[in-house]
Amino acid sequence: MYVEALHPDDTGAGFLVWFRRQGRSWTLLDTEVVWTIQAQVEAEGGPLLAP
Repeated sequence: MYVEALHPDDTGAGFLVWFRRQGRSWTLLDTEVVWTIQAQVEAEGGPLLAP
């Protein structure tokens, strides 16, 4: 299952969630972060750059 969470402040993330079916039951097997978005604030005099 893919889950996406986007927020109004332009942040968010995408996740993969693995389930395993055993008979009529489902169990959570694993999760993984696929991507993230972080808002960047511009510093005085120009954009904020990574080192």
